[in-house]
Amino acid sequence: MANSDNVLRGGLTPKHIDVPELMKHTLFQPVIPNVMKGESIGNNETLFPCPVPDFGIKKITLDEKAISHSTSESLEIMILVQGDALVTCQDKAVELKRGDAIMVLPNAHYSITTRSNALLFKAFVP
Repeated sequence: MANSDNVLRGGLTPKHIDVPELMKHTLFQPVIPNVMKGESIGNNETLFPCPVPDFGIKKITLDEKAISHSTSESLEIMILVQGDALVTCQDKAVELKRGDAIMVLPNAHYSITTRSNALLFKAFVP
């Protein structure tokens, strides 16, 4: 969510909730979600295009034979949602297990490997 001063609260807060205004902007109709498939860009990565200039997201899928090599162009935050992974950056290595997250600083060269299968998502600034 980008920065905004426009907030319409719907609950779970002690702050004021403008129920009539909330109801005015709520549709009670089913929708079919537009599930993005993403675009394979190599290096075991799938890019999901975002309609904003300050956020990007990629999916990284690895098996035990695959290695993902990257150089971060911005600060990157990765979360491991399946399997295990080893992230190596310069002389440091960090083991990740499911649910762990890691931050990589800009212009860092790093690699990701796994002993089984791994599924990570990477957020970055394009």
